[in-house]
Amino acid sequence: MINKKSIEEVGKSKYKECTIPLYDSYCFSNIFGSIKHLFDIPSDKKLPKDTLGNSKDSTSKIVFFLVDAFGWCFYEKYKKSSSFLREIEKGGIVSKLTSQFPSTTTAHVTTALSGEPVYEHGLYEWFYYEPEADDIITAFLFKEARKKGIETLKNRNIEPKRFLPEKSFFKDLLENGIKSTVYQPCFINDSTYSNVMCKDATVKGYHEYEDLFESLSKDLTKNNDKEYYYVYLPEIDSIAHEKGNCSEEFKEAIEKLLKHMDKFYEKGKESFKNTAVMISADHGQVDTDLSTKYYLNDIMPDIDKYLKKNKNNDLISPTGFCRDLFLHVKEEHLFTVKKMIEKQLKDIVCVYTFDELKERGFFGHPSQRMIERCGNLILLPKDNNHIWWYEKDIFELSFIGVHGGASKNEMEIPLLFYRF
Repeated sequence: MINKKSIEEVGKSKYKECTIPLYDSYCFSNIFGSIKHLFDIPSDKKLPKDTLGNSKDSTSKIVFFLVDAFGWCFYEKYKKSSSFLREIEKGGIVSKLTSQFPSTTTAHVTTALSGEPVYEHGLYEWFYYEPEADDIITAFLFKEARKKGIETLKNRNIEPKRFLPEKSFFKDLLENGIKSTVYQPCFINDSTYSNVMCKDATVKGYHEYEDLFESLSKDLTKNNDKEYYYVYLPEIDSIAHEKGNCSEEFKEAIEKLLKHMDKFYEKGKESFKNTAVMISADHGQVDTDLSTKYYLNDIMPDIDKYLKKNKNNDLISPTGFCRDLFLHVKEEHLFTVKKMIEKQLKDIVCVYTFDELKERGFFGHPSQRMIERCGNLILLPKDNNHIWWYEKDIFELSFIGVHGGASKNEMEIPLLFYRF
């Protein structure tokens, strides 16, 4: 069944060219409250009932597939090539949700692991300003943006718990007698971020889809215990970054994944009992043209003097990325800089203050941690444009497929719900 109401509600949630996150209803952040609900655990943040159908049916096991970058536009384009997706549309429920804002992997994976919306946990982008480090960092890599290597924050004796979320979705489930298993690529299993965020779950790495789906299928049939499985699938996002989402490589990557999901369905339809499957994405993607690269500090070379610096005299900007550039502007220059950028880049970007977007609902009910980390001026490229910052070998443009902004194709995602 296609959930028409969800499509209508997402379609109405607009501000100019942007999609506003529906934090109170059809939003990615509410998936995890609904998972609790399916396990009979109370939650105050849930998806609307029409996304799950008859939730009174018993559920022993829940699998949540987070398919990085599988936006609604790609679901629509490729659903006919998958027997499992066709079956979900026939015998399950297909809803449209909004991403959170910004439409980034950092924001959504952290929500999936903590159970908190981005406006509470505050890890909103790949590059962001972390007050605990007084620097721009990448939380996933536990490193300072301007330092080479990974895990450089270890050299500063900064404990991860000082800036990663305290809450754990897996801990919440465990306290209610439900064990969790995390399936993710082996290469991210031993990172500081994973070790902290997944400490209350069993972590199983995989190299190939064959390994993943074979192991997962065995897990789903080994007992009748209530269990939760979180499966992270980042491959199509990586290929879109490098080759673009219109490339043959991207098409092949999606078809490869769907082929394995079809096998998983065929194998499981006779053996999986009281099992619910949810498939969603963190964001979609747009392709941008790298033949002309727009770097703000090249276009406006004197902009540095208006921006905040840390105690080491390093610029706190840029944060975000090329579809959602956050600037940390000195408060006395905020509206001057806004007007300057609007004048010089009027055909490329829309410029908003943090407060403007907050008032429109893009940041939900931001925690103090979120407010301290966010820049006060935000540049959102129009159409498929980009805007970034240039520092050689640190901040440069190299991705064709990009996301983070608030456009329709970045912000609209599917939620597929199916019961075996």
